[in-house]
Amino acid sequence: MSVRMIGLVMLSVLSLGSKAACSLQSNDIYLMPGQSTLQIGSVSNLAFAMYFLDQRISGGGLIATFQALPGFFKDSRYGFTGQGATLYTSLSALPTASGKVANVTQRIYSVTGSTVCSSSFNVIIQ
Repeated sequence: MSVRMIGLVMLSVLSLGSKAACSLQSNDIYLMPGQSTLQIGSVSNLAFAMYFLDQRISGGGLIATFQALPGFFKDSRYGFTGQGATLYTSLSALPTASGKVANVTQRIYSVTGSTVCSSSFNVIIQ
């Protein structure tokens, strides 16, 4: 077994025993067309490992990013390494999006693909 494989197995085992404390956006957010907002959350109490962030948006009229600090961007994925991170969600309503509703689902997952925590909320553009 290679050193890399042993490392991944150890990270997988360590992440199984973790009970995350997550503070993610869960309430609906109201924006005016062209308006932006920054939501700040956190995740902690994790086993020391690498974690990835996933964000999905259904509906239209919204540009959003989901990042961690300290964190990284690698292979088109945001994530962080460690036992926790501060999470930043930037939401921007398009100027022409009046009346639209976008559903945002966010997920933090381990290198094994196991979900550590997740949340879903609506962005209502008035």
